[in-house]
Amino acid sequence: MLENQMGPNALWLVEELTAAMDLRPGMRVLDLGCGRALTPVFLAREYGVHVTAADLWIDPSQDWERIRAAGVEDSVVPLHVDAHDLKFAEGYFDAVVCVDADEHFGADHWFLQSLLRFVRTGRQIGVVTPGVTRELDGHAPEHLAPWWDWECNGFHTPQWWWRLWESSGKVDVERADLLPDGAAHWLAWEEAVLETDPTERTVGVVALLRADAGQTLGFARVVARKPEATGDGGRRISLRASPVVEPGVLAARLTLPQYPRSAAYDPAWVMVNVMGPHPLWLIEWLTGAMRLSLCWATARLSAREAGGCVADEGP
Repeated sequence: MLENQMGPNALWLVEELTAAMDLRPGMRVLDLGCGRALTPVFLAREYGVHVTAADLWIDPSQDWERIRAAGVEDSVVPLHVDAHDLKFAEGYFDAVVCVDADEHFGADHWFLQSLLRFVRTGRQIGVVTPGVTRELDGHAPEHLAPWWDWECNGFHTPQWWWRLWESSGKVDVERADLLPDGAAHWLAWEEAVLETDPTERTVGVVALLRADAGQTLGFARVVARKPEATGDGGRRISLRASPVVEPGVLAARLTLPQYPRSAAYDPAWVMVNVMGPHPLWLIEWLTGAMRLSLCWATARLSAREAGGCVADEGP
């Protein structure tokens, strides 16, 4: 374990995580951010599942040697994978686990929804990741400032993760909590690592955890289930869903006095091509603080030539 460690004790964490999940022999499990394959080996041995061991930083050939040495080569497949560029069959996995990695790529509103494509309905996603007892909003607590690293700003409370996942409208969160005695176990592990590998990183982590004494740091565990299809064909309402616009009011809603230039563009053309917030409002607000040489009359002429998207002559 020590020679393959990359941070907190991955086996302790995966054991705590899977205790809250429904894993059964024969399931296909994605272990995302698996590191040096400790957790895929655990999953294959302890649960009899078939594991896709995916990581961006570790050479899959090296992981394959560890997998073979552990005798689970028939159950674990190592892959070099970018979590933001997954290419699996839709609904392929029976479960996804992520141990000490989700803080690096999963803390936005889009990642969970993209990951869910590859999970069967009725099945689970579970993560365990370094967390905090209260939200810090990017500010290091004073007693931890000497050892605080910018990556620590990715640590959040279980409640923060619960809100992020529930707001998608795509999952039912079943568990969101701090692991009991997580900080104490983390420190005990890092002190053991320090005795055999006194690197700058380990020295810093031990100092951080000792100074904190369990006040702020720990591990957040979150488990959610992709719900079965509902009576409306499986469509669930997202808390972030855009409101439906009634006929006849589109132009009025897209006309604001602070954005007179944007108002000159055909609302239907905007709506057909929009990919998020109103881009013309944003670019008009942005360029209002810039010194661009192209005059408004020339811009209107270019817009007409580009496809007739100007609704009227305007002032």
